[in-house]
Amino acid sequence: SLAPYARCRVQTYGYAADADWRLGCRCAINNGMTATVYGPGGLEVELVIGVPGDHMLQNAAAALAACIETGQDPAAVGRALRAYQGMGRRFERLIDQGGILVVDDYAHHPAEVRTTVAGAARLGRRLRVVCQPHQICRTKLLLDDYAGAFAAADEAYLVDIQRSREDDDPSFTAAQVAAAAGDVEYLGDLDAAFERLTSTAGEDEVWLCLGAGTSSKLAQRLAAWVQAER
Repeated sequence: SLAPYARCRVQTYGYAADADWRLGCRCAINNGMTATVYGPGGLEVELVIGVPGDHMLQNAAAALAACIETGQDPAAVGRALRAYQGMGRRFERLIDQGGILVVDDYAHHPAEVRTTVAGAARLGRRLRVVCQPHQICRTKLLLDDYAGAFAAADEAYLVDIQRSREDDDPSFTAAQVAAAAGDVEYLGDLDAAFERLTSTAGEDEVWLCLGAGTSSKLAQRLAAWVQAER
């Protein structure tokens, strides 16, 4: 809808049949994703990335298109993307040991949460998610959007809202977010989440910590536990 207002040439990418750079059939492989990208002039590039999720494939397709449009060799771009393993706090793998993968991710609003959880589910392992909502006012505003956001997880837990740049409002809590999300348990603080995951640790699991605040400290603590105990 924004394309008609652009003052430059516009290229589109994604899964739509009429996209200039179209992603074909995609599938999960190992810890990542693969798909064929069909570009202008009959160009085809096999895209392989080391991070899961359809949104990551779309990001990679955009990077591929931008590089090729500026004259880069398609095969070289494909090799570079294959080597990409993500970045800090964007599906950052902290440790994968003893049947448990601990992942730290910055996702905190419902759209990000839904997309990241769905991507993690593609790994094919039991998915246990801990989410720390960020800011009371924002969480209130987006409350209804949390419905079904954790549907792809095997277990999902919410901890107390990370308060930032605002006064406390004790009348609104993460328990209300859990109720709106459905099939999500409110645990309380980060210590409670740590105890729940470590005391019920299984095999072939992903522990995904989501949030823009101190949830990262939980992820680091869980990774240290896995390193010491698994």
